[in-house]
Parts: sequence; C-alpha cells; structure tokens
Amino acid sequence: GDSKKLRWIFRRAVAALSPPRLTSAAENSAVEAVPGTKADVQRRLRKVVLWCLEHLDLMDPRIKPALQLLECLLEKFQELVSEGTVG
Repeated sequence: GDSKKLRWIFRRAVAALSPPRLTSAAENSAVEAVPGTKADVQRRLRKVVLWCLEHLDLMDPRIKPALQLLECLLEKFQELVSEGTVG
C-alpha cells in the first residue's frame, strides 16, 4: 500500500540526488529559484527525501541501502565543508 509507494519514492529520490558541492548562498538562491534547473530539481529532491524520512520506519531493512547512500552523500558534504572546497 502506501508504505510500499513511500519506500519506492524515497529510494528513487535518494538515487537521483547529485553528489554535494558547495556554492555561495547568493549563487545557490539565484540558481535554485529558476524552475527546471538542476539546482531546482535537487532542492525539490532534498525536500522529498526529508519528507520521506519523517514518514518512514527508519529501521525497515528495505530502505537500508538508500539510507546508506544518503549517509555517504552527507559525509561527502561534511568533508567539503571541513576542507572549505567551493564549486
């Protein structure tokens, strides 16, 4: 039912996320404001992922691979932030 659909949406949204990159706040806001751009799509995907995380059972083994991928993406972003890499 709904849980199955939600897991499907979550897995697809996480799979579609791009690896993180740092941008200036002004650049990010300007680019994300343009509908249909890659940045806008990524912003929407992040919102979908966050919504799914609020509504899924995070102990469900069927979403474990997607959670591991999400964790990996977050770790990459943390590395970028700590290195101060931009772009």
